[in-house]
Amino acid sequence: MKYYFYKDLKLSALCLGCAQFGQKYGIGNKKILKEKKIKLIIRKAVNSGINFFDTAADYGKSERILGKYLAPFKNKDLVIATKIKYLNEGRVNKNIIRKTIKDSLESSFKKLQRNHLDIVYIHQHQLFFKFPEIFLKVLGEYKKNGFIRYIGISLYEPEEVNKALKYNEIDIFQIPYNALNRSFEKNGKIRLLKKQEKLITLRSIFLQGLFFMEPGNLFEFFKPIKETLKFFYERIKKHFHLKEEFFLGYVLEKNYGPVILGIYSLPQLISNLNILNSVPDESRFKVIEKKIPNLNNIYIDPRQWNLK
Repeated sequence: MKYYFYKDLKLSALCLGCAQFGQKYGIGNKKILKEKKIKLIIRKAVNSGINFFDTAADYGKSERILGKYLAPFKNKDLVIATKIKYLNEGRVNKNIIRKTIKDSLESSFKKLQRNHLDIVYIHQHQLFFKFPEIFLKVLGEYKKNGFIRYIGISLYEPEEVNKALKYNEIDIFQIPYNALNRSFEKNGKIRLLKKQEKLITLRSIFLQGLFFMEPGNLFEFFKPIKETLKFFYERIKKHFHLKEEFFLGYVLEKNYGPVILGIYSLPQLISNLNILNSVPDESRFKVIEKKIPNLNNIYIDPRQWNLK
């Protein structure tokens, strides 16, 4: 297992995303994983060297399940990242925000069975930009008292990076990155974050499972790009046995930071571990990179998808 080191954190290159542990998550996912399968996935992950786990207060029972099945591995150097519970932005004030953050953190401690949280992400970045002093004061108090190690923020657009960099308290930036969405890279924001010595974690590697769906089976919303995707996937198959070999391998090759992966089965985890541990042929990635289509942002930003 490859690891990234940030200050006093040691983070596995693959981070186990746990959204699907407590809810239906992903474009093609119609089931919530059963705890029996989750237990096997977590055990295999830890025994394979994965020590980094990503969850959130709003991921259903994810925190509780993660805490339950990580309990036997408390002697391991595990790193857990969670996210503050969502607030209704239409009805907020400073007192509501302060109370929600505290309640969310106290709930996470209990569910995750931990006396501290390694990373706490600010999930609602736009709300944070309106009330930064409240978020940072509450989180700062918990950090000062040893209950939080690092404060992070989850972003969606490159221009948000500069806004967030105004606050030195934020150490970790979670951003979307995949072969079809390289906006943070193209806009120089990844380079800027590296220069500012911030840790970057990468999500949406498989675009919430979109890359695993056959173009012909996609929702009507994607009709304008079905042929483009079909042609692109055919290119990939000429050089890779599996699409995930390209999509995961491509991001790992960039070496920007830990890659967050949602795992739905033990075979999938094993396959991804094999990709991580394989010796990559850089020339294959470069050949495909030249063929990556430039798609409209509405198709690579899940927030804009209309799947009705």
